[in-house]
Amino acid sequence: MNNFNTPESEGAVVPIVSNTVDRDMVLVTFVADSVCLGSHWIYDRDQITECLPDGVSALEAPRSGYHGGKGAGDLTHHGDQALVLLESLTKRKSWSQENWLEDWKAYWALDPNSYKDSATSDTLANHEKGIHNPSRSHDFSAVSRLGPLLAFLSDTALDEQITGARSYVEATHGDPLVSDSAEWLVRTLYLLRKGVGFRDAFEAAVEQRTYTQEFGISYRKGVRALKKSADESISGLGQSCNISNALPLTVWMALTYEDHPVEMLQHNALAGGDNAARGMVLGLLIAAQGKFDQLPESWTQGLNTLARINQALEELGK
Repeated sequence: MNNFNTPESEGAVVPIVSNTVDRDMVLVTFVADSVCLGSHWIYDRDQITECLPDGVSALEAPRSGYHGGKGAGDLTHHGDQALVLLESLTKRKSWSQENWLEDWKAYWALDPNSYKDSATSDTLANHEKGIHNPSRSHDFSAVSRLGPLLAFLSDTALDEQITGARSYVEATHGDPLVSDSAEWLVRTLYLLRKGVGFRDAFEAAVEQRTYTQEFGISYRKGVRALKKSADESISGLGQSCNISNALPLTVWMALTYEDHPVEMLQHNALAGGDNAARGMVLGLLIAAQGKFDQLPESWTQGLNTLARINQALEELGK
């Protein structure tokens, strides 16, 4: 285990980390994102079938127009920002929202080949005006990118993990629903790492605190849909980026395919819409349950950013 350096800013969190599951949670963040690149933000499922007639068995180049210049093994903009987070933690050896925003804004200032969604554009615009407020976004994407931070904070107390996760998503997403979803995920992963099953972990995480009413409604939608077919659930719950659609479908996917992690990520990718955000959260659930090694090794080896990820993990003592 490595003792990290002194925090670079007051209030920064400096954990001691070294855990196989931590490493898996980082790797699966990028694997699950890249698995979805081929069909990301395609909402017509017939179109996805035409583009990917053999399903998803390998990393694919994007078929939509949102990720121009990218190819098989690359990341969506969700994965890009997760990698910025991982490398920020590697450089800083500590976590604080102030440090993160500095590194995040520096990344976008380089004009990278990465899609700039509305949450990003609105937050950057606010900061350029001297208004240090996040966007009003309620997208699931901020929650999906938590893997590197949660792995980094895994040896800290649960309350510190929750505080870190909330501060991360609140940097760019101002809707309380996003913060509540982040806390629910942290609590869920904490229980999964102790051997609790998906359904029990989900329910316990819901009951451990009082969330916004909208969060409870969204979560229960996913549970109630378990009685329905895949087609009914995907069309009924919705494929879009906002949490009121993304969280229920993520819950449905997780509970339906809990014992089949490969199929979980494949079916999620083929469901289209913002499958990358859903997939990254599903990947974290898989890793926390200790099942990352059941995913095809070719998915990990096919990542074009694997050398950078491994270098960061090595520097973080993982």
